[in-house]
Amino acid sequence: FTSFPHFHYRMNTPFSPKGHFCRNLPKIKNSLGLVLVLLATVSGACKTLDSDEFDAKTTTPNPERVQATQQSLEHFMEYWRAKGKFIGMTAGVVHEDRLVYYAASGVTRDRTYHVGSITKIFTATAVMKLVQEGKLDIESPLRQYMPGLQIERADLGSKPVLVRHLLSHTSGLPDLRYLHPVLETTPEVPFRVPPQVVPAGIHYRYSNTGFMILGELVARQAGMPLDQYVQRSILDPLHMHDTRLMRLTGASGVATTIEDLSHFAIMFLNKGRYNGVQVLDPAIVKQMISQPLYYPRADFQEYCGLGWRVKKGPDGVVTFFHIGGADYISAWLQLFPRHRTAVIYLGDPPTYDDETMSMLVGMQRKLGEIATAHSG
Repeated sequence: FTSFPHFHYRMNTPFSPKGHFCRNLPKIKNSLGLVLVLLATVSGACKTLDSDEFDAKTTTPNPERVQATQQSLEHFMEYWRAKGKFIGMTAGVVHEDRLVYYAASGVTRDRTYHVGSITKIFTATAVMKLVQEGKLDIESPLRQYMPGLQIERADLGSKPVLVRHLLSHTSGLPDLRYLHPVLETTPEVPFRVPPQVVPAGIHYRYSNTGFMILGELVARQAGMPLDQYVQRSILDPLHMHDTRLMRLTGASGVATTIEDLSHFAIMFLNKGRYNGVQVLDPAIVKQMISQPLYYPRADFQEYCGLGWRVKKGPDGVVTFFHIGGADYISAWLQLFPRHRTAVIYLGDPPTYDDETMSMLVGMQRKLGEIATAHSG
């Protein structure tokens, strides 16, 4: 996961106010904005989580529109599979507390897919579960928990790296897909760590290493291996019985189904509650999508919260999402809290060329149309 193709970095780049899919793909720069427009901008201003606007409004879906949008997606998926852009793909829409729609092309509904970097959201959730249990403080320096691991560099004038900095990709660790420094060994973690390249707490820079460190931190503070804690604290209460943890690190290793991932989305859409169980405190859900750093005042802001990428409008959070991708891995999870609606796709494209990228933009757009039809 330190050698992803360039698309992964671009797709991790937060959306611009104009809805650019990514700043480095001008040919498709406006297409993904449609999913945001359909579910957020057209629907009006969003409110924050502690507002009544977070609760779903009573809606009456138009059956004809629902059917038309669903058929459009299904034809779209069959077209791209026939062109060899994926072996199998599953997509779905969540509304309120259930998976209201799914489609599968080339596979059955229960197909398990690797989700790549969406694993990071499971790691972030595990960290926040430990916070909820009083076993971890994300405002504490990492050295408080791992004394032998010093990321901050004196020559950069860096302040101590906090746990929060790792969660929000602001620790100053480099992105090893683009920088290749000499890695250093440490007895605190079973992998080598790159040197810090900017001071902590001032700059977003995507880091797989940061989340691998968080995986080790979870295991240490939970008193059990990471996979056992994720299973006990997340998968079991969410009834994610078909999810597999395969060589799990904090950055990768989750493989799941469309049904199981919908349970994860439902929990976040319902302020941490799933099937009558409060898995996460509502305040922690809100904290995970809040701004981790100071940002100049603006009507529209894009940032990385605690794991989640977030787009915020004048009246609160519009959407939050994460992506996972590499050859044979394509996963997307995007939530719209005001509408208690989420869109998901899971697939296995052999490569990422321009056509594959265009297909994924189209998937998001068509899922947005279906979600709009269901949620009103």
